[in-house]
Amino acid sequence: LADSCWASNGRTRANWIADYDANLAAYLQRDAFAIGRKVQNIQVLALRNTANADGSARREIDVQWDLVYKDGSTFRNEKSTLVSGSSAGTPRCTTPQTGSNLRGLGNQQLVQTAVRASNIREERYSITTGAALSPLVRYRREVQFQITDPMGNATYVILTGPGPTNTTGGVVYPFSMKLLSPRLLRSAPELQGKTGNFLNWLDDDGFRNCFLSSGAVPVVHIVDCVAQGANTAVWGWGFTDVPSADADRGFEAQGWVAGGMYRFDLYNDDGWKTVNGHAGKTPIATYYASLDRLPYRFTDMSGEYPLISLGGLTSAQIASNANSATPAPLSLSWTPPGRAFPGARVHHLFQVWEFHQGAKIGNPGTTFNPAYRTLTRAYPGTMATSTTSFPVTPRVPDQNNKSYTEYLLYYAEPGSFNTVQSRINFQ
Repeated sequence: LADSCWASNGRTRANWIADYDANLAAYLQRDAFAIGRKVQNIQVLALRNTANADGSARREIDVQWDLVYKDGSTFRNEKSTLVSGSSAGTPRCTTPQTGSNLRGLGNQQLVQTAVRASNIREERYSITTGAALSPLVRYRREVQFQITDPMGNATYVILTGPGPTNTTGGVVYPFSMKLLSPRLLRSAPELQGKTGNFLNWLDDDGFRNCFLSSGAVPVVHIVDCVAQGANTAVWGWGFTDVPSADADRGFEAQGWVAGGMYRFDLYNDDGWKTVNGHAGKTPIATYYASLDRLPYRFTDMSGEYPLISLGGLTSAQIASNANSATPAPLSLSWTPPGRAFPGARVHHLFQVWEFHQGAKIGNPGTTFNPAYRTLTRAYPGTMATSTTSFPVTPRVPDQNNKSYTEYLLYYAEPGSFNTVQSRINFQ
């Protein structure tokens, strides 16, 4: 039973319940793979009997277990903390709960943080004609940094850890990123018209990193968020149309480390407005997350990517449907990834999605921002190989066009959510 003070990854217990109730049908589809799983190797890691500041008694138990799914995949070393007695004194706990039963305590994080390995295959076509672009197929290895803050606790996050360096002015700066809240990118006056200024960012969308116009590693010491805006929250190697050993060496030379630990310093101030403006500021919290493994080598992924079939349609027909004022869902099928990944890792089809973006009506000339973006998820089932309802959504009312749209398969490892992705995009 969840404790009344339970909080995890920036959401309260009530937030989680409300969200789940509102999207119950989709979540039942998404989580179907967990039905029939087994819990094994349960271990007690620590037991603490303490007295709270108000004199009430408290017991905490740290536990660990393995999850074994029906397809044989395993997520090892899941951890949680249980509490009994009184939860008084738990951070941000205004209404403590008392009882002899064990309750989940939650991790008390203000935001969710994660570091994930990802391999991507993409197939590219023209958004206007559907004609194949050159090169048609490209590949990428990347590390993804996920920060979500649905309760609006932070304005920006400073990320540090192993990765590529930046040499500027004779100084070698270690890998770092300054990532902005989607709330800022949506409405901050300083960021209007800058890269990443989408007017319909959601509160639980991920933070995006400020970048350098040169394309160099955007270390926090020199990046100018107000001048440039912010774009993605990833770094890696590619896209490359030749998945070769040379490309693998290029990725590995960037300095990534399997098991590498990353530090997330959360700030809720205006240090994002100036170059190195966070210096001297005090973070409101600091969290750590590790990179479970590196993305699979390009040379190990031959024949392992899921491949999307156009379902008997031409790319021109799909482009025309995407641009329609009343687009229809697509009937698409796909070949699932191979099962011979290094380490015998297994990937489930976690979700499919359609994403599109386009400039706001009335922007001058070819100016892109401010703009709109739409991400629509569907859950056809973890073992599905086709669907008649791959989502295709129309432009939002004030969106001028679709300058980019994609249809993506998102295969994820249970627990870690390291991914193998395959997408068809139109640009």
